[in-house]
Amino acid sequence: MMLLALDIATALGAAWGKAGAQPRYATIDLRHPAGTPGVMLNLAEWLGPLCTAIEPQVVVFESPYMARGLKGGMPQNAHTARRLYGMVSYDETLCLKRGIRCLEASAPEITKFFLGKSAPMKRA
Repeated sequence: MMLLALDIATALGAAWGKAGAQPRYATIDLRHPAGTPGVMLNLAEWLGPLCTAIEPQVVVFESPYMARGLKGGMPQNAHTARRLYGMVSYDETLCLKRGIRCLEASAPEITKFFLGKSAPMKRA
């Protein structure tokens, strides 16, 4: 089973491979002078061809993290929130169109999966 894992951001992290095999990975710079629309264009031009090439059965992306403003109000940077949620929406739409199973995982869920506990290991 081919798996594609994405850490959605303007500097997008990706890893893909078959279960039990050595994964491939990359960091993709999605910045664009046109701002968010250009970032979305760069994401589409990178993710679509990658999915065609590797034919993943599952795509997993990390839930966007948005720091809350004071007293739990709106995120401190609404522009960043709009961009991140747009990027994950594109990911989900592409997967739906291609019949790829798409999953979302939080950072604590990912940590627990790999380390067996939700708190990251502390460095000595």
